[in-house]
Amino acid sequence: KKRATTCITERTERMKKSVRITLTQDEYNHLLALKNYLGLKSLVETVSFSVEKEINQHQGNSTYLYYLEEARKGEKQC
Repeated sequence: KKRATTCITERTERMKKSVRITLTQDEYNHLLALKNYLGLKSLVETVSFSVEKEINQHQGNSTYLYYLEEARKGEKQC
């Protein structure tokens, strides 16, 4: 499958983090469709919106909160 590479800048309260992802063409098409469907201005805004929505779904999950705490303590990388 052909993959498209997108660079995303993540804004946090303290700093910005840059993330580079590689998407299949179909994943990129879905991302673009979401951007247009939601009326967002950029792919970065679309990814941020989607990540925030996903995070909100897991806020009450103790396992997720454990991994979040670990990430904050050690700033683990993928």
